[in-house]
Amino acid sequence: MILMAVMALASCEKKSELVAPAGENETYIVTLQATAPDIDTRTEYSATGVFSWSAGDQISVLCNNGTENKYFTLTTAESGASVTFSGAIDAGYSLGELTSGTKIALYPASDHKYVAADSKPIKFNIPSVIDFTTSHYSANMPLYAEGDADNNFAFQNLACGFKFKFTEVSASKARLVIQSQNTYQLSGDIPIHSGPYLDHGYADIGSQKGSLTLIANVEDETVTFYVPFRYYAPFFPIITLYDADTDEVLYTNTAAHSAQINSLGNVKPITISVTGYVFSFPSKYGIDWNAETVSGEGDSSSDNSGIKVMKAKADASYLYLYFEVEKAKLITDASYDYANSATLYAGDESDPNCTKSSWIWGSAETYTADGTLGWLVHNGVPAFYSWETFVQPDTGNKAGSAVENGDYFYYEVRIHRNNTKAPMTSTSASTAHVGMIIYYQKYKGGSLGGFYMIAPKTASHGGALLRVPLPAYVAPTE
Repeated sequence: MILMAVMALASCEKKSELVAPAGENETYIVTLQATAPDIDTRTEYSATGVFSWSAGDQISVLCNNGTENKYFTLTTAESGASVTFSGAIDAGYSLGELTSGTKIALYPASDHKYVAADSKPIKFNIPSVIDFTTSHYSANMPLYAEGDADNNFAFQNLACGFKFKFTEVSASKARLVIQSQNTYQLSGDIPIHSGPYLDHGYADIGSQKGSLTLIANVEDETVTFYVPFRYYAPFFPIITLYDADTDEVLYTNTAAHSAQINSLGNVKPITISVTGYVFSFPSKYGIDWNAETVSGEGDSSSDNSGIKVMKAKADASYLYLYFEVEKAKLITDASYDYANSATLYAGDESDPNCTKSSWIWGSAETYTADGTLGWLVHNGVPAFYSWETFVQPDTGNKAGSAVENGDYFYYEVRIHRNNTKAPMTSTSASTAHVGMIIYYQKYKGGSLGGFYMIAPKTASHGGALLRVPLPAYVAPTE
Protein backbone atom coordinates (compact mmCIF):
# COMPACT_ATOMS: atom_id res chain seq x y z
CA MET A 1 0.00 0.00 0.00
CA ILE A 2 1.32 3.39 -0.87
CA LEU A 3 0.57 6.75 0.55
CA MET A 4 -0.71 9.09 -2.09
CA ALA A 5 1.57 12.13 -2.03
CA VAL A 6 0.14 15.52 -1.06
CA MET A 7 -1.09 17.63 -3.95
CA ALA A 8 -0.43 21.36 -3.83
CA LEU A 9 -3.11 23.01 -5.90
CA ALA A 10 -3.69 26.73 -6.11
CA SER A 11 -7.00 28.16 -7.10
CA CYS A 12 -8.75 31.49 -7.25
CA GLU A 13 -12.39 32.37 -7.41
CA LYS A 14 -14.25 35.07 -9.27
CA LYS A 15 -17.94 35.77 -9.75
CA SER A 16 -19.18 36.46 -13.21
CA GLU A 17 -22.28 38.42 -13.96
CA LEU A 18 -25.55 36.70 -13.10
CA VAL A 19 -26.46 34.36 -15.92
CA ALA A 20 -30.09 34.75 -16.96
CA PRO A 21 -31.51 35.08 -13.43
CA ALA A 22 -35.12 34.02 -13.20
CA GLY A 23 -37.30 34.33 -10.10
CA GLU A 24 -36.47 31.93 -7.28
CA ASN A 25 -34.03 29.99 -9.45
CA GLU A 26 -31.48 32.77 -9.82
CA THR A 27 -27.91 31.51 -10.13
CA TYR A 28 -24.50 32.95 -10.85
CA ILE A 29 -21.34 31.33 -12.15
CA VAL A 30 -18.39 30.72 -9.83
CA THR A 31 -15.02 29.94 -11.43
CA LEU A 32 -12.05 28.37 -9.65
CA GLN A 33 -8.63 28.00 -11.25
CA ALA A 34 -6.98 24.78 -9.99
CA THR A 35 -3.30 24.37 -10.75
CA ALA A 36 -1.20 21.26 -10.03
CA PRO A 37 2.61 21.49 -10.10
CA ASP A 38 4.68 18.59 -11.42
CA ILE A 39 4.63 16.50 -8.26
CA ASP A 40 5.13 12.75 -8.64
CA THR A 41 2.18 11.15 -6.89
CA ARG A 42 3.59 7.62 -7.13
CA THR A 43 0.06 6.48 -7.81
CA GLU A 44 0.26 5.88 -11.58
CA TYR A 45 -2.94 7.83 -12.02
CA SER A 46 -1.52 9.26 -15.22
CA ALA A 47 0.87 7.90 -17.82
CA THR A 48 3.70 10.01 -16.45
CA GLY A 49 2.97 9.37 -12.78
CA VAL A 50 2.02 13.02 -12.31
CA PHE A 51 -1.45 13.99 -11.15
CA SER A 52 -3.43 16.01 -13.64
CA TRP A 53 -7.04 16.94 -14.07
CA SER A 54 -9.16 15.40 -16.82
CA ALA A 55 -12.02 16.93 -18.78
CA GLY A 56 -15.24 16.18 -16.96
CA ASP A 57 -13.68 16.16 -13.47
CA GLN A 58 -15.92 17.66 -10.82
CA ILE A 59 -15.34 19.09 -7.36
CA SER A 60 -17.78 19.91 -4.56
CA VAL A 61 -17.51 23.32 -2.88
CA LEU A 62 -19.23 24.17 0.41
CA CYS A 63 -21.33 27.34 0.42
CA ASN A 64 -23.79 29.00 2.77
CA ASN A 65 -26.64 31.49 2.55
CA GLY A 66 -26.47 32.76 6.11
CA THR A 67 -28.84 30.05 7.31
CA GLU A 68 -27.61 26.70 6.01
CA ASN A 69 -24.64 24.98 4.36
CA LYS A 70 -24.92 23.42 0.93
CA TYR A 71 -22.51 21.79 -1.53
CA PHE A 72 -22.41 22.88 -5.17
CA THR A 73 -20.66 21.10 -8.04
CA LEU A 74 -18.07 22.72 -10.29
CA THR A 75 -16.83 21.05 -13.50
CA THR A 76 -13.84 21.40 -15.79
CA ALA A 77 -13.92 21.00 -19.55
CA GLU A 78 -10.12 20.97 -19.72
CA SER A 79 -7.33 18.48 -19.10
CA GLY A 80 -3.87 19.06 -17.69
CA ALA A 81 -2.05 20.36 -14.65
CA SER A 82 -3.89 23.69 -14.63
CA VAL A 83 -7.59 23.85 -15.43
CA THR A 84 -10.63 25.95 -14.68
CA PHE A 85 -13.56 24.62 -12.65
CA SER A 86 -16.83 26.47 -12.91
CA GLY A 87 -20.48 25.96 -12.15
CA ALA A 88 -23.73 27.58 -11.12
CA ILE A 89 -24.30 28.62 -7.50
CA ASP A 90 -27.73 29.53 -6.18
CA ALA A 91 -28.23 33.23 -5.62
CA GLY A 92 -27.71 34.19 -2.00
CA TYR A 93 -25.01 31.55 -1.43
CA SER A 94 -21.30 32.28 -1.16
CA LEU A 95 -18.20 30.16 -0.62
CA GLY A 96 -17.57 29.12 2.98
CA GLU A 97 -18.96 27.20 5.93
CA LEU A 98 -21.77 29.00 7.76
CA THR A 99 -20.22 29.45 11.22
CA SER A 100 -16.47 29.57 10.64
CA GLY A 101 -16.42 30.83 7.06
CA THR A 102 -13.86 28.13 6.16
CA LYS A 103 -13.85 27.56 2.41
CA ILE A 104 -13.90 23.83 1.71
CA ALA A 105 -13.54 21.93 -1.56
CA LEU A 106 -13.66 18.15 -2.03
CA TYR A 107 -12.63 15.96 -4.97
CA PRO A 108 -14.21 14.07 -6.58
CA ALA A 109 -17.67 15.60 -6.33
CA SER A 110 -20.19 13.31 -4.64
CA ASP A 111 -23.10 13.36 -2.22
CA HIS A 112 -20.89 14.85 0.49
CA LYS A 113 -22.54 16.13 3.67
CA TYR A 114 -21.79 18.74 6.32
CA VAL A 115 -23.27 18.17 9.80
CA ALA A 116 -22.35 21.26 11.79
CA ALA A 117 -23.32 19.73 15.15
CA ASP A 118 -20.84 16.84 14.82
CA SER A 119 -17.24 16.96 16.06
CA LYS A 120 -16.22 15.81 12.56
CA PRO A 121 -18.78 17.70 10.47
CA ILE A 122 -17.51 16.88 6.96
CA LYS A 123 -18.74 13.53 5.67
CA PHE A 124 -16.84 12.49 2.55
CA ASN A 125 -19.06 10.30 0.39
CA ILE A 126 -17.48 7.32 -1.39
CA PRO A 127 -20.13 5.59 -3.53
CA SER A 128 -20.44 1.85 -2.96
CA VAL A 129 -20.03 1.28 -6.72
CA ILE A 130 -17.59 3.27 -8.90
CA ASP A 131 -17.41 2.69 -12.64
CA PHE A 132 -14.07 3.64 -14.21
CA THR A 133 -15.10 2.59 -17.71
CA THR A 134 -16.40 6.13 -18.15
CA SER A 135 -13.96 7.88 -15.80
CA HIS A 136 -10.31 7.58 -14.75
CA TYR A 137 -8.53 6.25 -11.68
CA SER A 138 -7.68 9.60 -10.13
CA ALA A 139 -11.41 10.11 -9.60
CA ASN A 140 -11.02 7.59 -6.78
CA MET A 141 -8.34 9.61 -4.98
CA PRO A 142 -10.09 11.61 -2.21
CA LEU A 143 -8.75 15.17 -1.97
CA TYR A 144 -9.50 18.04 0.41
CA ALA A 145 -8.72 21.75 0.27
CA GLU A 146 -9.32 24.89 2.29
CA GLY A 147 -9.30 28.28 0.60
CA ASP A 148 -7.44 31.21 2.12
CA ALA A 149 -8.54 34.84 2.19
CA ASP A 150 -7.50 35.21 -1.45
CA ASN A 151 -9.34 32.02 -2.43
CA ASN A 152 -6.20 29.99 -3.01
CA PHE A 153 -6.83 26.30 -2.41
CA ALA A 154 -4.17 23.72 -1.46
CA PHE A 155 -5.49 20.19 -1.92
CA GLN A 156 -4.35 17.30 0.24
CA ASN A 157 -4.85 13.56 -0.01
CA LEU A 158 -7.25 12.05 2.50
CA ALA A 159 -6.33 8.36 2.19
CA CYS A 160 -3.77 5.77 1.27
CA GLY A 161 -4.29 3.49 -1.70
CA PHE A 162 -4.00 -0.24 -2.17
CA LYS A 163 -3.08 -1.09 -5.74
CA PHE A 164 -4.36 -4.34 -7.25
CA LYS A 165 -2.98 -5.28 -10.63
CA PHE A 166 -4.49 -8.36 -12.30
CA THR A 167 -2.91 -9.93 -15.37
CA GLU A 168 -3.95 -12.75 -17.70
CA VAL A 169 -7.56 -11.61 -17.38
CA SER A 170 -9.73 -13.15 -20.13
CA ALA A 171 -12.48 -10.53 -20.06
CA SER A 172 -13.09 -7.13 -21.63
CA LYS A 173 -14.36 -5.54 -18.43
CA ALA A 174 -13.74 -6.55 -14.80
CA ARG A 175 -15.44 -5.84 -11.48
CA LEU A 176 -13.51 -5.95 -8.22
CA VAL A 177 -15.46 -6.33 -4.98
CA ILE A 178 -13.63 -5.55 -1.72
CA GLN A 179 -15.27 -6.54 1.55
CA SER A 180 -13.98 -5.55 4.98
CA GLN A 181 -13.46 -8.27 7.57
CA ASN A 182 -12.57 -5.94 10.43
CA THR A 183 -15.80 -3.88 10.20
CA TYR A 184 -14.03 -0.74 8.93
CA GLN A 185 -16.16 1.30 6.57
CA LEU A 186 -15.10 1.24 2.91
CA SER A 187 -17.89 3.33 1.36
CA GLY A 188 -20.70 5.66 2.30
CA ASP A 189 -20.38 8.85 4.36
CA ILE A 190 -16.93 8.82 5.99
CA PRO A 191 -15.97 11.60 8.45
CA ILE A 192 -12.88 13.70 7.74
CA HIS A 193 -10.62 13.82 10.79
CA SER A 194 -8.54 16.91 11.49
CA GLY A 195 -5.19 16.41 9.83
CA PRO A 196 -6.94 15.90 7.45
CA TYR A 197 -7.59 12.23 6.68
CA LEU A 198 -10.52 9.89 6.20
CA ASP A 199 -11.58 8.58 9.59
CA HIS A 200 -13.39 5.42 8.52
CA GLY A 201 -16.01 4.46 11.05
CA TYR A 202 -17.34 1.00 11.64
CA ALA A 203 -19.78 -0.90 9.47
CA ASP A 204 -21.71 -4.04 10.31
CA ILE A 205 -20.16 -7.08 8.66
CA GLY A 206 -22.00 -7.69 5.41
CA SER A 207 -23.41 -4.18 5.22
CA GLN A 208 -23.08 -2.07 2.08
CA LYS A 209 -20.77 0.35 3.92
CA GLY A 210 -18.35 -2.49 4.54
CA SER A 211 -17.79 -3.12 0.84
CA LEU A 212 -16.63 -1.28 -2.26
CA THR A 213 -17.14 -2.28 -5.90
CA LEU A 214 -14.89 -0.95 -8.68
CA ILE A 215 -15.41 -1.55 -12.41
CA ALA A 216 -12.75 -1.01 -15.09
CA ASN A 217 -11.86 -1.94 -18.65
CA VAL A 218 -9.31 -4.70 -19.25
CA GLU A 219 -6.49 -3.74 -21.61
CA ASP A 220 -3.95 -6.27 -22.90
CA GLU A 221 -5.35 -8.79 -20.41
CA THR A 222 -4.42 -6.42 -17.55
CA VAL A 223 -6.60 -4.39 -15.21
CA THR A 224 -5.54 -2.21 -12.27
CA PHE A 225 -7.60 -0.96 -9.34
CA TYR A 226 -6.81 1.52 -6.55
CA VAL A 227 -8.67 1.17 -3.25
CA PRO A 228 -8.74 4.23 -0.95
CA PHE A 229 -8.38 3.45 2.73
CA ARG A 230 -7.56 5.33 5.94
CA TYR A 231 -3.91 6.01 6.72
CA TYR A 232 -3.13 3.68 9.57
CA ALA A 233 -5.98 1.18 9.97
CA PRO A 234 -5.22 -2.48 9.16
CA PHE A 235 -6.45 -3.49 5.71
CA PHE A 236 -8.06 -6.90 6.13
CA PRO A 237 -10.18 -7.62 3.03
CA ILE A 238 -11.92 -10.32 1.09
CA ILE A 239 -11.34 -9.55 -2.61
CA THR A 240 -13.19 -11.05 -5.54
CA LEU A 241 -12.66 -10.31 -9.24
CA TYR A 242 -15.54 -10.90 -11.66
CA ASP A 243 -16.04 -10.74 -15.38
CA ALA A 244 -18.26 -7.67 -15.36
CA ASP A 245 -20.27 -8.89 -18.36
CA THR A 246 -20.90 -12.52 -17.30
CA ASP A 247 -20.50 -12.35 -13.48
CA GLU A 248 -18.03 -15.26 -13.68
CA VAL A 249 -15.66 -15.33 -10.68
CA LEU A 250 -12.11 -14.92 -12.02
CA TYR A 251 -10.28 -14.75 -8.71
CA THR A 252 -10.96 -14.60 -4.99
CA ASN A 253 -8.84 -14.44 -1.86
CA THR A 254 -9.38 -13.80 1.84
CA ALA A 255 -6.67 -12.17 3.94
CA ALA A 256 -5.99 -14.27 7.05
CA HIS A 257 -4.53 -11.20 8.74
CA SER A 258 -3.65 -7.66 7.76
CA ALA A 259 -0.09 -8.50 6.71
CA GLN A 260 -1.09 -11.26 4.30
CA ILE A 261 -2.07 -8.74 1.66
CA ASN A 262 1.63 -8.52 0.74
CA SER A 263 1.73 -12.18 -0.31
CA LEU A 264 -1.40 -12.33 -2.44
CA GLY A 265 0.68 -11.72 -5.55
CA ASN A 266 2.04 -15.26 -5.33
CA VAL A 267 -1.30 -16.69 -6.43
CA LYS A 268 -1.65 -17.84 -10.07
CA PRO A 269 -2.83 -17.56 -12.76
CA ILE A 270 -3.77 -13.97 -11.89
CA THR A 271 -0.99 -11.98 -10.27
CA ILE A 272 -1.65 -9.11 -7.89
CA SER A 273 1.01 -6.50 -7.28
CA VAL A 274 0.71 -4.56 -4.04
CA THR A 275 3.31 -1.87 -3.58
CA GLY A 276 5.21 -1.30 -0.34
CA TYR A 277 3.37 0.77 2.25
CA VAL A 278 4.72 4.20 3.18
CA PHE A 279 3.16 5.39 6.43
CA SER A 280 2.45 9.07 6.97
CA PHE A 281 1.50 10.13 10.49
CA PRO A 282 -1.75 12.15 10.53
CA SER A 283 -0.15 15.09 12.31
CA LYS A 284 -2.36 17.07 14.65
CA TYR A 285 -0.25 20.13 13.85
CA GLY A 286 0.18 19.82 10.08
CA ILE A 287 3.78 18.56 10.27
CA ASP A 288 5.12 16.30 7.52
CA TRP A 289 7.33 14.15 9.74
CA ASN A 290 8.63 12.19 6.73
CA ALA A 291 10.35 15.39 5.60
CA GLU A 292 11.86 16.43 8.96
CA THR A 293 15.66 16.06 9.13
CA VAL A 294 16.32 16.63 12.87
CA SER A 295 16.20 12.93 13.55
CA GLY A 296 17.98 10.20 15.48
CA GLU A 297 17.69 6.43 15.51
CA GLY A 298 16.83 4.72 18.75
CA ASP A 299 19.50 2.66 20.45
CA SER A 300 19.54 -0.83 18.98
CA SER A 301 21.42 -2.68 21.73
CA SER A 302 19.38 -5.54 23.17
CA ASP A 303 18.99 -3.82 26.56
CA ASN A 304 17.89 -0.48 25.14
CA SER A 305 16.12 -1.23 21.85
CA GLY A 306 12.50 -0.53 20.99
CA ILE A 307 12.43 3.05 19.72
CA LYS A 308 12.84 3.03 15.94
CA VAL A 309 13.35 6.75 15.42
CA MET A 310 12.88 10.06 17.22
CA LYS A 311 12.40 13.43 15.48
CA ALA A 312 11.94 16.98 16.71
CA LYS A 313 11.22 20.48 15.44
CA ALA A 314 10.34 23.81 17.00
CA ASP A 315 8.39 26.89 16.10
CA ALA A 316 8.20 30.20 17.95
CA SER A 317 6.00 28.82 20.74
CA TYR A 318 6.32 25.05 20.86
CA LEU A 319 8.70 22.11 20.65
CA TYR A 320 7.29 19.08 18.80
CA LEU A 321 8.41 15.47 19.21
CA TYR A 322 7.71 12.46 17.01
CA PHE A 323 8.77 8.90 17.79
CA GLU A 324 8.06 5.35 16.68
CA VAL A 325 8.10 2.51 19.21
CA GLU A 326 8.10 -1.22 18.53
CA LYS A 327 4.84 -2.66 19.79
CA ALA A 328 6.48 -5.88 21.02
CA LYS A 329 8.67 -3.84 23.41
CA LEU A 330 5.71 -2.12 25.10
CA ILE A 331 3.27 -3.31 27.73
CA THR A 332 -0.06 -3.60 25.94
CA ASP A 333 -1.99 -5.48 28.62
CA ALA A 334 -5.46 -3.92 28.67
CA SER A 335 -5.85 -4.72 32.37
CA TYR A 336 -3.43 -1.89 33.23
CA ASP A 337 -4.79 1.66 33.14
CA TYR A 338 -1.48 3.14 32.01
CA ALA A 339 1.85 1.69 30.94
CA ASN A 340 5.26 2.65 29.51
CA SER A 341 6.34 5.86 31.20
CA ALA A 342 8.43 8.27 29.11
CA THR A 343 11.02 10.69 30.50
CA LEU A 344 12.27 13.63 28.45
CA TYR A 345 15.74 15.17 28.66
CA ALA A 346 15.68 18.70 27.29
CA GLY A 347 17.11 22.18 27.56
CA ASP A 348 18.91 24.88 25.63
CA GLU A 349 22.44 26.23 25.73
CA SER A 350 21.40 29.55 27.29
CA ASP A 351 20.70 28.09 30.74
CA PRO A 352 23.67 28.49 33.12
CA ASN A 353 22.51 25.34 34.92
CA CYS A 354 22.67 23.33 31.73
CA THR A 355 25.78 21.50 32.96
CA LYS A 356 24.49 18.04 33.82
CA SER A 357 26.65 15.24 32.44
CA SER A 358 24.57 12.58 30.76
CA TRP A 359 25.22 8.98 31.72
CA ILE A 360 23.38 8.10 28.52
CA TRP A 361 24.73 10.52 25.95
CA GLY A 362 28.17 11.19 27.43
CA SER A 363 29.90 13.77 29.60
CA ALA A 364 30.08 16.22 26.69
CA GLU A 365 26.28 16.27 26.53
CA THR A 366 24.35 18.73 28.66
CA TYR A 367 20.69 19.42 29.30
CA THR A 368 18.66 21.59 31.62
CA ALA A 369 16.41 18.96 33.21
CA ASP A 370 14.80 15.59 32.85
CA GLY A 371 11.20 15.00 33.78
CA THR A 372 7.96 13.23 33.06
CA LEU A 373 6.70 13.28 29.50
CA GLY A 374 3.75 10.95 29.95
CA TRP A 375 2.28 7.45 29.70
CA LEU A 376 2.27 5.95 26.20
CA VAL A 377 -0.31 3.16 26.49
CA HIS A 378 -3.78 3.38 28.02
CA ASN A 379 -5.83 0.21 28.55
CA GLY A 380 -3.68 -1.64 26.03
CA VAL A 381 -3.87 0.84 23.15
CA PRO A 382 -1.53 3.69 22.12
CA ALA A 383 -2.36 7.02 23.76
CA PHE A 384 -0.47 9.97 25.20
CA TYR A 385 -1.28 10.96 28.78
CA SER A 386 0.69 13.58 30.67
CA TRP A 387 -0.07 15.59 33.75
CA GLU A 388 3.01 17.58 34.73
CA THR A 389 6.41 19.07 33.83
CA PHE A 390 7.11 19.39 30.14
CA VAL A 391 3.65 19.58 28.60
CA GLN A 392 2.14 22.08 31.03
CA PRO A 393 -0.28 23.79 30.81
CA ASP A 394 -1.74 20.98 28.63
CA THR A 395 -3.06 18.04 30.64
CA GLY A 396 -4.57 14.69 29.85
CA ASN A 397 -4.33 13.77 26.19
CA LYS A 398 -4.45 17.31 24.79
CA ALA A 399 -0.76 17.71 24.03
CA GLY A 400 -0.24 14.65 21.89
CA SER A 401 -1.71 11.96 19.72
CA ALA A 402 -0.89 8.35 18.97
CA VAL A 403 -1.77 5.78 16.32
CA GLU A 404 -1.00 2.13 15.66
CA ASN A 405 0.29 0.84 12.34
CA GLY A 406 1.74 -2.60 11.72
CA ASP A 407 4.32 -3.49 14.36
CA TYR A 408 4.75 0.05 15.69
CA PHE A 409 3.01 2.68 17.78
CA TYR A 410 3.52 6.24 16.51
CA TYR A 411 3.44 9.34 18.74
CA GLU A 412 3.39 13.09 18.29
CA VAL A 413 3.76 15.40 21.31
CA ARG A 414 3.60 19.19 21.60
CA ILE A 415 5.59 20.83 24.39
CA HIS A 416 5.25 24.45 25.47
CA ARG A 417 8.61 26.18 25.20
CA ASN A 418 7.71 28.09 28.38
CA ASN A 419 7.18 24.84 30.33
CA THR A 420 7.98 24.91 34.05
CA LYS A 421 10.61 22.16 33.89
CA ALA A 422 13.06 23.33 31.23
CA PRO A 423 11.95 26.61 29.63
CA MET A 424 13.37 27.32 26.20
CA THR A 425 12.47 30.97 25.86
CA SER A 426 15.75 32.85 26.24
CA THR A 427 16.58 35.36 23.54
CA SER A 428 20.15 34.00 23.58
CA ALA A 429 19.06 30.43 22.86
CA SER A 430 19.27 29.13 19.32
CA THR A 431 19.29 25.37 19.89
CA ALA A 432 17.45 22.88 22.09
CA HIS A 433 19.01 19.58 23.17
CA VAL A 434 16.51 16.71 23.28
CA GLY A 435 16.57 13.02 24.22
CA MET A 436 14.17 10.47 25.68
CA ILE A 437 13.89 7.25 27.70
CA ILE A 438 10.83 4.98 27.80
CA TYR A 439 10.51 2.75 30.86
CA TYR A 440 8.80 -0.63 30.81
CA GLN A 441 6.40 0.25 33.61
CA LYS A 442 2.75 -0.16 34.43
CA TYR A 443 0.28 1.73 36.61
CA LYS A 444 -1.31 -0.69 39.13
CA GLY A 445 1.17 -3.09 40.56
CA GLY A 446 4.32 -1.00 40.16
CA SER A 447 7.34 -1.44 37.94
CA LEU A 448 8.40 -4.47 35.90
CA GLY A 449 12.12 -4.03 36.47
CA GLY A 450 14.79 -1.90 34.83
CA PHE A 451 14.04 -2.43 31.16
CA TYR A 452 14.11 0.79 29.15
CA MET A 453 14.38 2.15 25.62
CA ILE A 454 16.59 5.07 24.58
CA ALA A 455 16.57 7.61 21.75
CA PRO A 456 18.73 8.87 20.21
CA LYS A 457 21.50 6.21 20.42
CA THR A 458 23.70 6.18 23.51
CA ALA A 459 27.15 7.75 23.33
CA SER A 460 28.76 4.29 23.31
CA HIS A 461 26.91 3.56 20.06
CA GLY A 462 27.73 6.88 18.42
CA GLY A 463 24.62 8.79 19.46
CA ALA A 464 24.02 12.27 20.82
CA LEU A 465 21.07 14.42 21.87
CA LEU A 466 19.10 15.93 19.01
CA ARG A 467 20.00 19.54 18.17
CA VAL A 468 16.75 21.38 17.42
CA PRO A 469 16.96 24.92 15.93
CA LEU A 470 14.93 27.42 17.99
CA PRO A 471 13.41 30.50 16.36
CA ALA A 472 12.88 33.58 18.53
CA TYR A 473 10.31 32.81 21.22
CA VAL A 474 6.76 34.13 21.01
CA ALA A 475 4.20 33.34 23.70
CA PRO A 476 1.35 31.19 22.36
CA THR A 477 -1.95 32.94 21.80
CA GLU A 478 -4.26 29.98 22.49
